[in-house]
Amino acid sequence: MITKQILRNFQSHTHSELDYHPGVNVILGSGDVGKSAILRGITWTRTNRPLGDGFIHDDFDECNHTLYLEEDDGTKIIVRRERSRDGHNVYRLDGTEFTAFGSNPPELVSQALRLTDLNYQNQFNPYFLVTQTPGEVAQYIRELVGLDVLSSTVSNLNGRLKKCKAQRTDIDFRIETAQTSLVALENLQLGKIEALLEKAIGLQTKQVRVELKVSALIAKLSEVQKVQDQLDTIPKELPALLASTTHLSGQYTFLYDKRSSLSVILDNHRQCCDNSIDVEAFKLAQTHATKQIQLYASGQQIRSEVLPLVKQWGRLIAAEEGIATTIQLVKLVPQLIEKYRATKLHYQIVTIEEKIHSANQEIVVEEQEKVFLEAQLVACPKCGQDLSKTGKDYLLDRSCHGD
Repeated sequence: MITKQILRNFQSHTHSELDYHPGVNVILGSGDVGKSAILRGITWTRTNRPLGDGFIHDDFDECNHTLYLEEDDGTKIIVRRERSRDGHNVYRLDGTEFTAFGSNPPELVSQALRLTDLNYQNQFNPYFLVTQTPGEVAQYIRELVGLDVLSSTVSNLNGRLKKCKAQRTDIDFRIETAQTSLVALENLQLGKIEALLEKAIGLQTKQVRVELKVSALIAKLSEVQKVQDQLDTIPKELPALLASTTHLSGQYTFLYDKRSSLSVILDNHRQCCDNSIDVEAFKLAQTHATKQIQLYASGQQIRSEVLPLVKQWGRLIAAEEGIATTIQLVKLVPQLIEKYRATKLHYQIVTIEEKIHSANQEIVVEEQEKVFLEAQLVACPKCGQDLSKTGKDYLLDRSCHGD
């Protein structure tokens, strides 16, 4: 209860202190001396109304209002409200300062005051419960006895029941779907499933090997691409060069034979130097031999230039054979994909079994929650009557009498 009230510079009060006692307290005074301002001070602290600074005494720039309260257990509370014309706007609760609280009092202050429209009236308010409509009176009574808490509880229970029903409908649908899947699985022959599982395990092992082979094939294709790039750089006149190489090889053989015959002629010339041979004929033969030697040297140089081209051509032939082998391996990829699909079927079967297990667990949880709700519904939340088991089932099925 309020034990003391202090008004300072509030309307007509420059400094007024009022002590209250348990029971009825009467405030007497002539007109326009500040009786109504006493209630306005309590209203100002309780609701932060009126806003602004129009209630500050004309001779001062600030005002404050203090309420002293005492709980049933003897706890004492002090609530102080301060306002000034320069913008100072503060609540204090036992010395704790509250600012920037908006248009309503701080929540802790409202909890400490515990003053609502049920236990507080202003001077010109209508008579309590006399001029109100039956609906307003019923609402006041509900708040007084705590029926609003029961209504909130019933509303929450109804919401939970609706949610449980929706979840149960979903679970029933999922169970039906799972049962359909089970029927389809039961029609399968277990022997075939086991064989498929074993085959899937074997395919999984082969899949690893195939992946390794594919990686090797990719590396081989990279090498093939490099060779292809080299092929693109080789001149298109390579066949003509090979034909020239064949012709030059024939010339080389012919020149080599000539060189051998010239060597024999030179040897004969040395042996016959002492004979009376014509000098001019000898010089002519020597010149002819020199030309043959030069042709032989040219043939040797051409041969050294052509031999690398011949070797590169052999490497290109080997690369083409490697490409053909790679193409054959790539043709095996569709078979590997088919084996992979069989492995995937195995994992789908395992996933369906896990979903069935999860659905069974959810059904158990829903049944447990229903038992819990039945245990909580001892009496009807609205009429207060004890409920039999039939009444509980009816309330759960009809959401509390059709609400």
